[in-house]
Amino acid sequence: MDIVDWINVIEQIKRFRPRIHISGGEPFVYSKIMDLVSHIRKNDLFLTITTNGTFLSEYAKDIMRLKVNRIHISIDGSEDVHDTIRGVKGTFNRIMKGLEKIRKLAKYARLPLIRINSMINFAQPTVMSEVIDIACHIDAHSIQFLHPMFANTQDIKSHRIFLKNYLHLNLNYWQNADISYKKPEDFKEAYNVVNNLKKERGILIDVFPSFNLKQLKAYYTGDENFYSIMHGACRAMWNTATIVPSGEVESCPDPAGQTERSIT
Repeated sequence: MDIVDWINVIEQIKRFRPRIHISGGEPFVYSKIMDLVSHIRKNDLFLTITTNGTFLSEYAKDIMRLKVNRIHISIDGSEDVHDTIRGVKGTFNRIMKGLEKIRKLAKYARLPLIRINSMINFAQPTVMSEVIDIACHIDAHSIQFLHPMFANTQDIKSHRIFLKNYLHLNLNYWQNADISYKKPEDFKEAYNVVNNLKKERGILIDVFPSFNLKQLKAYYTGDENFYSIMHGACRAMWNTATIVPSGEVESCPDPAGQTERSIT
């Protein structure tokens, strides 16, 4: 959609006082991103931007000037680990340079709050401790460690089959999550690793989803009874809406019974 269309969306929804979350892809590659951010904040709407962090240095002054509420940044580990996973040398240093610029500009400011997003890494648990050290160094407000969206390649295939057979969808929002993660060899040890993360010093740490030991084992082993073990319900169908670049509105990326419509 053109920037005029995005601004029109904001005008239509602002009376509901929604919290707006811009993500991607990478939001800062959109040429009109600051026009959109400016309009959102001009209307005093809460704004979170999730970014890979490589454009923070370029946009730091605008982020501070417009008082973006939250910035979520993906960091996979130390410089070597992060750059290896991202496949681009220098990525980590670009993030650190941008964060340092924001930290200097925000010396006497309350916003933005910085959250670090990072994947659970059972293969190299020390990497997660490194992420915590990095977060503390850059004065991040919090960290969210995430279990993988799919624990194995079979789950991804099953998900796609479900979408096609029951929802008649050939597209998979999570297609870039097609990563096979190493299953923990010792689930009790893995569970303790996750719990110990929450005890680290001086920073708010969240793990999502929050599993007990039985749920953790069921998730990573593909237990067919997982959904009777893991209780709860997703509220996305009732309190969120995702607007994709084409203008289609989704209640959730891949929900059961999803309905779509265009806003253009």
